Amino acid sequence: MKRLIYFFFAAAMMLSVAGCNDDPDFIKNAPPSSGETDGTDDDSDAGGDGTVEGVDPNFQIYLCFGQSNMEGFAQGDYNGIEDIDKTVDERFQVMNVVSGSWNGVQREVGHWYTAVPPLCRSNTGLCPADYFGRTMVEELSKTNPDIKVGVIVVAIGGAGIRAFHKTEYVSYYNEMKNNPNSAWLANTMDIYGGNPYATLVDMARIAQKQGVIKGILMHQGETDGCGPEWRQYVADIYNDIISDLSLKPENTPLLVGELLDDNNQGLGVDRNPDLSKIKELVPNTSVVSSEGCTVVENDPGEDGKNRYLHFSSEGYRELGRHYAQTMLDILANQEPEQPGKEIVPIADLFKFDSEYFDYAVGGDNSGASWNPDTKEFQTTQYGVFGWHYGDKYADISSYNYLVVELQEPQTANAGVCIYSDSEITGRSYLSSFSEGENGGTRVVIDLSQGLNANVNNGDEVIPIDLTSVKIIGTWSYGSSVIKFDKIYLTNERPTDS
Repeated sequence: MKRLIYFFFAAAMMLSVAGCNDDPDFIKNAPPSSGETDGTDDDSDAGGDGTVEGVDPNFQIYLCFGQSNMEGFAQGDYNGIEDIDKTVDERFQVMNVVSGSWNGVQREVGHWYTAVPPLCRSNTGLCPADYFGRTMVEELSKTNPDIKVGVIVVAIGGAGIRAFHKTEYVSYYNEMKNNPNSAWLANTMDIYGGNPYATLVDMARIAQKQGVIKGILMHQGETDGCGPEWRQYVADIYNDIISDLSLKPENTPLLVGELLDDNNQGLGVDRNPDLSKIKELVPNTSVVSSEGCTVVENDPGEDGKNRYLHFSSEGYRELGRHYAQTMLDILANQEPEQPGKEIVPIADLFKFDSEYFDYAVGGDNSGASWNPDTKEFQTTQYGVFGWHYGDKYADISSYNYLVVELQEPQTANAGVCIYSDSEITGRSYLSSFSEGENGGTRVVIDLSQGLNANVNNGDEVIPIDLTSVKIIGTWSYGSSVIKFDKIYLTNERPTDS
């Protein structure tokens, strides 16, 4: 063991030295209990008794966007919603994206509600997300009664794909606004602050504090066709969502629904073959079949004939089931989580009075001391101060940053260390206080792209498993006093004070 410790500290010497609310146990942006929003009063139907801390791995969240068929076709008094659609398992939730009155009940932005349709806006109709969520809950609850499914729907009938693009939405909005025949479309974009992409991502960031984003559902293409330019825009949107939400593409499939093809009638007849080519740009794409999904009858065009654009109520139900079955197949093929793996609650990760806290995790720390009143740690020649989670694990993979802040700049040879091993073996990620920001009082470790060990691994790339961290702490080489302020996880990068 001493030999291993020696290797660790010898390697640590090669790093130059840098750098937490008044409560040392504070975790910034800690997710609220499942079903609650971040720091707001919530009278929605979402559950949660306030006893569950952190992200709920049983709460699966799906982002949905597109045009009228994802919005839910509605015209006049017709919205496709029938009595059978009005009874919903409360484990299926929708996050409200725009405020309004749903059947006389006010819904607020950023809150979860039982997913009684319509899901998109109060004047829209039944859509594939309805029976996607119902089917997911029904099937997944057979083996996991704690499962919940949430959807976030941002859709605009008639909108081209550029309306959902991170940057192209500006020119698209202006084109629509300046054309008297399409100004109504810009007005609908205004419901989302003129920027549907930003609305979807903003709502998703709230949702990430409560559950796990498992996939992205899209139904669009009637306006644009599904050619090369369209496919590139779709790829851009997908990649931007992945990047802006710090998601892993291999764990976040894109589900693209086929256009209507009812007995060889509808735009899907010609466009669906091109739609499937999106896989060339987004490999993790699954195409959702529209086979057997029927057309709505009361949708005449200028010639009085059915336009064959929109699905019937049963068509939407069937298409939603197809989306669900596609996703269920994907989940069935994903690697199962490590059995028997016990995760430490997020709120307990950095408590100085917890069973996991040890100011002498590794090394000869016989002369080390900790003052809980001043948050001062007296190091010895070699040592690791921090939290050792024993036979449990810390899962910090849902956060973008780990931040350690100090009361004053640190000049000693010390820094932050993260291990996915139980012992101080030297195969760890280290960050030095000398590289700190905000005047040398803060170290920010970017977790969004994963971490690799940077000590004693030679040419071998050794990833730190952020779902199974064993030790988080501060290493030191040389005796000194380190004055801590706070240690926390956050999804928003801190800025200088």
